[in-house]
Amino acid sequence: MFTRTFTVAAVLALATAAHAVPVLGFGAAAQNIAVGDSFELVLQGSGFDSTAGGLVINNLSGGQQINLLFSVGALELLGITIDPRWTFAAANKPGTVNNAAGTLTGLAFGTFPATADDSFDIARITFRALSTTPATVVVTAANLAGRVNNVAGTRIAADFATRTVSVSPVPEPHSWALLAAGLGWLALRSRSRRG
Repeated sequence: MFTRTFTVAAVLALATAAHAVPVLGFGAAAQNIAVGDSFELVLQGSGFDSTAGGLVINNLSGGQQINLLFSVGALELLGITIDPRWTFAAANKPGTVNNAAGTLTGLAFGTFPATADDSFDIARITFRALSTTPATVVVTAANLAGRVNNVAGTRIAADFATRTVSVSPVPEPHSWALLAAGLGWLALRSRSRRG
């Protein structure tokens, strides 16, 4: 079993009153995941330059908290690593994982450093694929605060994105044996024709 990492900006063009809305989402869905494989999704913030009402977001600061929901029986959450940029915050918490309910609650990050970036990584979340059932991971709630139009401690509303993960079945050992036998037969057949 091995771990794959996928980091692609979660770019969602959502518009409200001609202004983009900040989005909490994930990097692109992992490719070629088989049952039993571990893989990472990167929780990201994007579009944190202005609010839906057009106010300028100067930075994201103060304690942030996020909750996630993931497909029960299809995914198992193995661990959370908060992005190193937030390691100065004493309030960093990987949250509480409940695999039976498919929830992660209270993932907390960041009082320092305040980020003026419009897009940023928050955490890497490691999952294991348990079945070929289509699986989803979604942000369900978030408390975000920052400096907006130079007013500190302002709440920042964000849209939440869903990421779908496709899992392939693991080939059974007898399938590999049949494939090897078929290839061997083809090789013998081609030799006998040449000879």
